[in-house]
Amino acid sequence: DTRKGDLGPLPLSEVAPILLGAMNDESGSVRERATYLLIVLPSNAPGLKEALFAALEDESYRVRTNALYAVAEMREEAAPAFDRLLRLLDDRLLAPKAAQALGTIGDSAAVPAIRPLLEREEPEVRFAAAEALIRLGEDGVPFISILRQALTSGEAYDRDDAARMLGRVGPAAAAATPDLIDALASDSERLRLEAARALGAIGDRSAIPALEKLSAKSKGPVGVAARRAIEKIRA
Repeated sequence: DTRKGDLGPLPLSEVAPILLGAMNDESGSVRERATYLLIVLPSNAPGLKEALFAALEDESYRVRTNALYAVAEMREEAAPAFDRLLRLLDDRLLAPKAAQALGTIGDSAAVPAIRPLLEREEPEVRFAAAEALIRLGEDGVPFISILRQALTSGEAYDRDDAARMLGRVGPAAAAATPDLIDALASDSERLRLEAARALGAIGDRSAIPALEKLSAKSKGPVGVAARRAIEKIRA
């Protein structure tokens, strides 16, 4: 059987060996394309994880990048790539995604290697480090300013994650309440959802009017999140 997303008329059972074999091609462009296309394979395809883990050390930057983005989606299943991911923290461009992957693996042994990224100049690197450290169980209070910066001026996906992380910090992140209230008016439904949830977790009563306004005009998950946040704050 074929499925949406596979390569032409070939079934995935035939595509897998072709792509995995291409990972050993002498041409970097062939390996790059193969790594990019590996996402069509089921996560349990034989040899897939091993090929992606090895590609994290490919001589081609683009191959390493494609592999890293795929590995970061594996969460705990990426644990065998732990050491390779640690080495990618030294890569100026790949460090944020490597930190994210290490955070989702959940091994606190990565904390000492991630901490130095907090001193980097690039806001996106500092945010990725803060997010990973919070996921790894570190106290999020020292990172509130970094999270607020990502919420107000980061890339769209960083803003969503920043709101989520502020919610994880909880009441100690009350200083971010005005920023989260502003986020309730975002064009992004995902950001409105995460901001509402975060405000409920933080519990600052000054957020209630904005949440009531959002609840009145929103349906679906955003409206539900706003109403639940109000209930939590008033409890």
